Amino acid sequence: MCRFSKAAKISDNLNLNIQIQIKPQLLSPGIMYGAYLVFKFCNRRKVSTRPLYVNLKYKMAGETLNAYFAKWRPGGEWLMVELFRFWNTNETVDCDILLQSFSQYYCGNWGIFVEGLEFNAIASDKMYMNMQLEEHKENNKLSDENNVQRLMKPELDYQEIFKRSEYNIQNTPKEELCHLLFNGFLIDKGEKIFFLSKANQKKCHMLRAKSVICDASNVKFYRIKPEAQSRCIFEDAAEILYYHEFRIKCDVDTRMLSSDTSYACFLVFKLSEKYRGLKFPVKARDLLPYIKQRTNIISFTAPSTVNLNNIKWIPEQREDGWMEVRVWETISDRHNEESVPMDLKLISFEGNMSGLIISGIEFRPM
Repeated sequence: MCRFSKAAKISDNLNLNIQIQIKPQLLSPGIMYGAYLVFKFCNRRKVSTRPLYVNLKYKMAGETLNAYFAKWRPGGEWLMVELFRFWNTNETVDCDILLQSFSQYYCGNWGIFVEGLEFNAIASDKMYMNMQLEEHKENNKLSDENNVQRLMKPELDYQEIFKRSEYNIQNTPKEELCHLLFNGFLIDKGEKIFFLSKANQKKCHMLRAKSVICDASNVKFYRIKPEAQSRCIFEDAAEILYYHEFRIKCDVDTRMLSSDTSYACFLVFKLSEKYRGLKFPVKARDLLPYIKQRTNIISFTAPSTVNLNNIKWIPEQREDGWMEVRVWETISDRHNEESVPMDLKLISFEGNMSGLIISGIEFRPM
């Protein structure tokens, strides 16, 4: 139900051409606020607890922006999409926004009703959480001397894993062994990279792209020019050609996982100079039938602030020069099973993807 006596009706979703001038008033000072467009589609929509993909395109301060998701207001019917954030200080905030269009594929073209603009206080818990996470990462980094001293643990059956590599563990000095274990080495004829976590010495490993991408008809494989790296990497990669989805499928060897440990799977990637369609969010859909949370939203590029809360996993820079984004999670608690199945489809919300260069997928403790 509209809170005002009237709402504005816009008949064309694809050509909104709405100019908004914002001068916020009656707001608490020293608080971060979000500015939300409150609207609903003229055709009735099924109310959901999940955000609705709308891809609102608009211009602000001469820059073209996209707000990808709208959330339902309590009570349903009306939607809210965040346009920008600001700190409310003693200075007057003046902002001109030109609303342009919604996604035709997801929103159709039946028109919208606009109730108005709403200003809500934004909690800054996520910012503090990210700061604590970075501090936690720094505190968990162990020195090489500590690694050498703690290397010989009976529960770390890395001796068996070394037999799957080209190295002879009997003739390898302990310092070199430490370097290999914490920086990675190739096993299984170059199909995998095994290493230990520097934070907790738990098992980690990486599978090359060629062995996990299910359908290679829209993929180009090529060798990578070798460079000096602090970590072991594969010498080949896969580039996704012009297509809207791709599939990752494999059986994860439980011998490569530490028992009773929650693992995250990271897609290790780069973007080519001429990448396309990768600024949009991507659905990471688990195809296994017994998974409760079937779909998570990820991004291959850094999302804007207004889109951050609706994207579960965002990319981060790695030490080896590649990027990574979490795409899947599992728990290594199946003591009697030799492998854990993984079947994941990554689907662009809008348009085709191209220029995504994939090195492989990496499994690390959460």
